[in-house]
Amino acid sequence: MFSDMPRKHYDEELAHHQEGLLDIIQRAGINVLWNDNDGGCKGACDRVPHQNVTELNLPGQCIDGECYDEVLFHGLEDYIDHLKGDGVIVLHTIGSPRPDVLQPLSTAV
Repeated sequence: MFSDMPRKHYDEELAHHQEGLLDIIQRAGINVLWNDNDGGCKGACDRVPHQNVTELNLPGQCIDGECYDEVLFHGLEDYIDHLKGDGVIVLHTIGSPRPDVLQPLSTAV
């Protein structure tokens, strides 16, 4: 989604030397923020502001290094309120958590 290379012909070395969609958006003067809940951006966010929200380890939303995707919204209202100009926010979701993670979080909430 963030590269012009098709998956079948993806070249990691080449990708690291090319601008991606987020680089171009940022260069156009639009603010970019990447919030990650899925183990990294695989280089797509390396040159834009980004944060791994699982590192927040928010009680009731995270357990054993995995979080519900709701954690992606933590702090966004404040970020948006202080945003100068236009912005793009990427929420990199983990999707449905594993059953062994879902149960402890459900009982903790």
